[in-house]
Amino acid sequence: MELNIAEVYDDIIVSFSGEIDMLSIKGLKDSLFNLADYHKNVKINFENLDYLDSTGIGILLTLNRMVLENGNTLSLINVPDKIASILRLSSLNSILG
Repeated sequence: MELNIAEVYDDIIVSFSGEIDMLSIKGLKDSLFNLADYHKNVKINFENLDYLDSTGIGILLTLNRMVLENGNTLSLINVPDKIASILRLSSLNSILG
């Protein structure tokens, strides 16, 4: 998995490619959680994401809570249909924007 973080105006855009699973997220978890300290809105770009497991969903839920605690928002953009359906089935689409 590759991770790219860019600051654009009042937003931080995080782009993933590959897969977010238990093995790939380990080294990136701290980087993601540090984004909440920026006091900016965070947008997660899933355009090039192939797979998301429960570990990745857990990380997103924790990041969402941290960002909200700082008065900002986390939103998911360019979500592929296969991942969007997983989020819908688990009712996480309403929590994770």
